[in-house]
Amino acid sequence: MVIYADCIIKRLRKVLNEERQ
Repeated sequence: MVIYADCIIKRLRKVLNEERQ
């Protein structure tokens, strides 16, 4: 579960970074 959540967080951060740029 922890690894799965970490994977989702990384994906969300990547999307947010792309939106900012």
